[in-house]
Amino acid sequence: MPGRDLPLAAARMSAIDEPLDLGGDPAATTQAVALLRDLAPTGQRIEWRGRVTGPIDLSLLHHLPPPTELDDGTDDACDAKDTWARSHGFGSFYYRMGPGFLQVKDTRNPDSPSQTVLENPELIDVFTTCLTPTAVRHLEAPALRDLLRRRLLLLAGDLAVTLPCRLTRWPIPFFAI
Repeated sequence: MPGRDLPLAAARMSAIDEPLDLGGDPAATTQAVALLRDLAPTGQRIEWRGRVTGPIDLSLLHHLPPPTELDDGTDDACDAKDTWARSHGFGSFYYRMGPGFLQVKDTRNPDSPSQTVLENPELIDVFTTCLTPTAVRHLEAPALRDLLRRRLLLLAGDLAVTLPCRLTRWPIPFFAI
């Protein structure tokens, strides 16, 4: 089988070669967020570099693996990267789905953790549709506004993307998150 002789450490790491753009181009931003969101719960170490090319609230992304380098066009890029690394925690923002409901746990800000249960079919539909970056014109406006207000989606230009991860691996002990 190919790759069987790889060291275990190599099998537990993903590296993204090109810097990911955040904040400038909406398609690049939402695709980067979706990629990091989908890689985060795999249990792999993720190495990536970021480039802030426009306005973006990076604190919305602190549940995602922090970049190894972050160029935000200022001398404080190191501060932004360090803040992200300090505030990052596995499982700090995730969702689970059940029959007819969706539960979101958000501890990105440990001083005000929240748990949200979505039962409204329109909210669940917009949330799950935005797992793939989606043009806002294709979404129910009231549900979109509600999910943005709850900080469950990221809006970049005319595209929206779901922020929380769906955990595929639970930490041990499971109550650690």
